[in-house]
Amino acid sequence: MRNDGTFHRLATGALLVRRRRIGHVREVGTFLQDQIVYSVHFVDEGRIVGCREEELIAAEAPWIGSRFKVHQKVRATRSLTIRGELRVPPSSRGEVLDLEQTGAQGVFSHTHFDCLPGGRCWYRNMHWKNGRSTVNDPGRVYLSLKLAARLFRIPPDSLTPDERRRVNSVASRQQRIEALILATPQTAAVVLPEASIESGLMEVRSRYGNDDEYHADLERVGLNPVSLQQAVVRDMVVEAILEAVAASSTAVSETDTEIFWHRHKDRFRGADTRVLQHILVTINERLSGSEPSVAHLRIEAIRGRLVKEPQRFAEQALKHPACPTAIIGGLLGTVPRGQLYRELDAVAFALAEATLSEAVESRFGFHLIYCEAIDPERILSFAEARGSIRQYLEVQQRDSCQKAWIKDLRQRAQADKDS
Repeated sequence: MRNDGTFHRLATGALLVRRRRIGHVREVGTFLQDQIVYSVHFVDEGRIVGCREEELIAAEAPWIGSRFKVHQKVRATRSLTIRGELRVPPSSRGEVLDLEQTGAQGVFSHTHFDCLPGGRCWYRNMHWKNGRSTVNDPGRVYLSLKLAARLFRIPPDSLTPDERRRVNSVASRQQRIEALILATPQTAAVVLPEASIESGLMEVRSRYGNDDEYHADLERVGLNPVSLQQAVVRDMVVEAILEAVAASSTAVSETDTEIFWHRHKDRFRGADTRVLQHILVTINERLSGSEPSVAHLRIEAIRGRLVKEPQRFAEQALKHPACPTAIIGGLLGTVPRGQLYRELDAVAFALAEATLSEAVESRFGFHLIYCEAIDPERILSFAEARGSIRQYLEVQQRDSCQKAWIKDLRQRAQADKDS
């Protein structure tokens, strides 16, 4: 997730949280225009970020291993056809709207293309596309293709020379580590079900529209169905061994969790929040009765009634239902600082508790905001932070266990080489 401008001290577009990071939902609120927003505390980054529902999955939910994410801008690397008819030419730009894991068929991207009548199509995740590799080892080719997607989230043929050199360097280093892992006795204990291997191969195959495209692309990168299967199996064996190593890591105790909280309290802060209600009167210069001057008179009349009888806010919100929150009395819920549009955010967080704002103008119209309650920024209690701390420490323990095991493998290999 990147900064959309709500983190004022960071540049717009700055990276806030990487994919697959674990966070803890602190609050659930409603954004002005019919969106549910979750206030999520990401422990590793030490920040609280407002996230839309489609940007999150449950920590225990299976990860959809797509190189793309929802709302990411993409382009078609080849012609897309429906029943033989060209619908999306190469290089057409689009936006990923949703991702779906469809079992053996792999991951589908629900993608919007401006050039497509109706705008949308289901498209299997981007296929590998690259110039023929000069490396004959199928494991190395497969690894390089994976790394291109993981490091840069683009097809390998789109890499710059510097990016390609980085991929080759990382692939070379990682391949040496994998060779050490596969030489361990643990390899003999790994049994891969045929169904798992078939699923892995089908995930690759599902990226192509037909067999001709599939075989042509494999040939282009120096692979064939047999060498591809060898590479996939190799990859799955390495993952299984590392998973077994991680499973032997020391369990995170309650004491470990509490010590971490005491040492890093400043990283566990509850956001400065307000419980807000909201009324919107929209502006439409082409619609009689909604001109700016008329809308302003209407919002001021509403405000006049609420100054006298603030308990009627929910009633007035229902009578002026331009905002979707009107059906729940205009309740925006618990809103963290920086979540609203800037002009509204500044007003909302300047209000005292149980006070009504002046009329606020935005590009949507005129707004009234009522502050029901204030919850200032504070350090979370141990009970509130326990869950996210434990998840964070468990990930760290597993990573540390794997790294220590690999380091020992490398040291022993070097000792054997020197002797």
